[in-house]
Amino acid sequence: MQNTALKNASDESLVERTLWGEVQAFGVLVNRYRGAVTLIAHEVLHSWTLAEDTAQEVFLVAYHSLSRLREPERFASWLYAITRHQARKAYRKLPPQTTLDTPEIEAVTRTQYRYSNHSPEHQALQVERSQNLWKAIHRLKPEWRVVFLLRYEQEWSASQIAAFLAIPTTTVNWR
Repeated sequence: MQNTALKNASDESLVERTLWGEVQAFGVLVNRYRGAVTLIAHEVLHSWTLAEDTAQEVFLVAYHSLSRLREPERFASWLYAITRHQARKAYRKLPPQTTLDTPEIEAVTRTQYRYSNHSPEHQALQVERSQNLWKAIHRLKPEWRVVFLLRYEQEWSASQIAAFLAIPTTTVNWR
């Protein structure tokens, strides 16, 4: 179990500790950014399964490339760039006829585990609500959708999102 000092450490501190050989520090970074990395990969791949696989690759690439990161305080935006690159690379490898998640499939996938202890009627209602929500979210421009999902799905602050996407906080607030 990770101690509180590591969990509350800055990205810069965690990068430096990882470079000094403290592998648990990189584990904190993985836990901190796993959801966002998966979300960004999903935006490119439109498949949660492929996005989760890509997220694992992203963290492997990041770990092995960490010594080349010149500005450890910019770890988040560096990780975002790696994520976009790896997701695009994975997308190019897909066979042309690959079926990707639709908002309907995505809604069912995301809701079925949350409400598995409820009645079938309740589950069906929640799936329908979730489908409608995901359809609306998918109608947003991609750059707005990413900000929306990081804010409400990952519960990140505007400053965290700005650091991760390497954009000004005012742009995050506007989106």
